[in-house]
Amino acid sequence: MCCCSCEQFKQVNRKLDQVLALADRLLVGVTKMATVLDQLILDVADESTVIDSAITLLEGLAAQLRAAGTDPVKLAALDAAITASKTKLAAAIVANTPGGPPTGGTPSISSISPTAGPNGTTVTVNGSGFGATQGTSTLNVENSPVATTSWSDTAIVFVVANPGPATIGIKVTVGANSSAVMNFSVSA
Repeated sequence: MCCCSCEQFKQVNRKLDQVLALADRLLVGVTKMATVLDQLILDVADESTVIDSAITLLEGLAAQLRAAGTDPVKLAALDAAITASKTKLAAAIVANTPGGPPTGGTPSISSISPTAGPNGTTVTVNGSGFGATQGTSTLNVENSPVATTSWSDTAIVFVVANPGPATIGIKVTVGANSSAVMNFSVSA
C-alpha cells in the first residue's frame, strides 16, 4: 500500500520538478529579455510603443511564472527588474524628446484665451514650462488627454470638443508634473 502512494508521490514530485525547471528556464529568458530591453531603451528611447510592448511581454511572462508557482525570491527579482526597466524607459523618453527634456519644472498655466465659447472654439493655453515640443507631455481636458494643434514652451493650442453647456477643467502634464487646473466655459 505504501509503495503505491509513494510512487504517486514520486511522480508528482517529478512533474513538479519539471515545472520548476521550465519556470527557471523562462526566468532566465525573461532576465535576458530585460537586458535586451535596457539596451533598447538606450538605443531607441523615442520608440516608446516598441518598448511598451516589450514591457507588457515581460509583465505577461512574470504573471505566467507566478501562476506556475515559482520561487517568490526569483519573482521579486524579476518584478524589480521590470520596475527598473519602466523607470529607465520613462527617463529615456523624456531625455530624448525632441527639444530636450522640459526645463521649467512644473508647468504653469497663466491664462487661457478665450475663456468661454461654443464647442469647436480654438483655445490658446498660455504659461510656462510646457517644453519646446509636446513629446510625451499632454494637455488634459477633464483629466483626459486631448489633441493639440500647436505646442511650445509657453503656448498650447487646441479645439474644444465638448457640446456644452459645461465648465471644463484644463491642465498641462509634463512628465510627472501637472499644472493647476484652469476652467473654460463651453456655451450651448
